[in-house]
Amino acid sequence: KNPEAKAWGLPWKVFLRKRARSDPAYARYVHEAKKEASGRGMAAQHSKFSPYYLPTQALMHPARQEFVEGSIQPKLKLWWRDNKALESAFRRRLGEAKSFEQAHADHREPQSFRYGQTMGGGGAQAHTPRKRDKQFHFRELRPF
Repeated sequence: KNPEAKAWGLPWKVFLRKRARSDPAYARYVHEAKKEASGRGMAAQHSKFSPYYLPTQALMHPARQEFVEGSIQPKLKLWWRDNKALESAFRRRLGEAKSFEQAHADHREPQSFRYGQTMGGGGAQAHTPRKRDKQFHFRELRPF
């Protein structure tokens, strides 16, 4: 019925309901709006985990150690301040960042993820010179 709706390339789930098939333009609008809201929600969810905390302009210059008398004071090259578009893109990207603890979880923490349920990162693990039987499970003996 609607050849232009096919050209939009939307997923089939958009037109799953009869109401969406009766008004494909509105279904497309709803789908795009939900995608946009999902992106904003994801950014807001991860912003509190950002490892790059950019303080307000008032707190931009914390107390610093004084330089030795006569030493060369380096000038900072704040590349992201070159233009407004670069700064806004950089701040948006920093807002999406995850914390170091979340991005690189320590595998030694209790209940943390490990490949193959052993301490290594894949491959053959927990080899011992002592012969073990087929039913021996090292991972069930250790505290975690």
